[in-house]
Parts: sequence; C-alpha cells; structure tokens
Amino acid sequence: YAFDPLQNKIIYNDGKTGTERKITEPTLSIISKNTKEYFSISLTGKKMVSFIGEHGDKLLEFGDYPANEITDLPEILSQAYFGCADFSPELNTFFIASKYSDYLWIFDLNKESLTPSILRGPLYYDPIFSVENMNGHPIFAQDDKGRFSYIDIKVTGKNIFLLYSGYSREEKPGAAFYGNKILVLDLEGLPVKAYQLKEDLMSIAVDEKNNKLYGLDINQSENEKIFIYNLD
Repeated sequence: YAFDPLQNKIIYNDGKTGTERKITEPTLSIISKNTKEYFSISLTGKKMVSFIGEHGDKLLEFGDYPANEITDLPEILSQAYFGCADFSPELNTFFIASKYSDYLWIFDLNKESLTPSILRGPLYYDPIFSVENMNGHPIFAQDDKGRFSYIDIKVTGKNIFLLYSGYSREEKPGAAFYGNKILVLDLEGLPVKAYQLKEDLMSIAVDEKNNKLYGLDINQSENEKIFIYNLD
C-alpha cells in the first residue's frame, strides 16, 4: 500500500487490482494493521491515533496528548507531539515515538483500556515551540533550541529499534532532523543496546534474523544511498 498525503488517500494494490480509500481526516502518517485497516497519526483530532476502517472512515480514536503549559489546542499538540510509528502484528501493539520530545508510547491493543505505557528518555525533554498566527489560524512553530528526538522506529519480534537525533538546529544546523544513534529496547521498553553511527540517517529497516540494520543516508550520493550495519 501507499499513502498520498496531498490527497489524503490510501492506495492499495495486491498485484492484480488496485483500490483507493479516502481518509476522512488530515494525517501525515499511515501504518497498516492489515490490508483493510490502518492506524493514522492524527493532525487535528483530540486523540493521538485514529483507527481507520476499510472505507476510510474513523472507527476509533485513542491516546491523550501530554499536558502542555503553552497550549491546549489539539491541532497544535498533535504537531508538537507528532512522531514516527510502527505496529507489531505478533503483539497486537502500536508504538509511537515522538519527533520533538523523547516520549515513547506503547499501546497494547489486547487490553480493554487503551491507556499506553509511557517511556521517557534518554534526555527527558519536552518540545520547545510557540503558537503563531497565519491568516487567522494558529500554527505550530518549533524553536531553534528545540531538540529533535526519534526520527524512525522499527519493531521486531524481539526488540524496538529507534533512530535517534538528540540535537537542536542550533547544535547541528541542517542535519538535526536526522539521526546517527540507534537505541535498542526490549518489548517492555528496557534498554538493550545503543549504537553510535558515523552517518546521518533519515530512516531504518531491520533484519533481525540475519542481524542486519539498513539505513537510508541523507546525502543520497550515487554510490552510498543505503548503509548496511551488522548487529552484534
């Protein structure tokens, strides 16, 4: 499947037929649960996550944003705590790692209550931002002192792999929003290992069976678009 954020629709192709599903609310990120149902990281809703049905309609929403002294506007909080996400079908568990603060939310969908486990660290910081006005509408504006946190997340049958930055634009101009650290947690969120990389990456993939990690290089030079790392 593919997600078209400009038209806010999911495009699914099984190799034989193609279908399109329009989503009823704006989003920048879609995670597949199966071929018919999806998780949407909300941009305007009062909850963090929307569960999208076969026809693009919202079936359920869950996840409360952290309280913030700057604003309580949902459309601003949804951007301040926006993050990367992954779903584990084996565990039936949904994970969100915040982009501007080091929050990790773990939603166990097997439980009747969808209250997540919340992990903080390694630096325990919150988003630094202001609420600006554009044509009469409030918008989220990140401060240059604000740090970037989790850039990407991949969950395997054994571990949670997090691509991490930890830098602000002041500290690392032009590259703060990419990561050069891999934090590995077990499925309970306990630290397992950390890797310091020489490269700045924008996304990762993990082959835990063969102990390989793949990283997409931000420079995307002709010969070094993807790096392959051994996981010891």
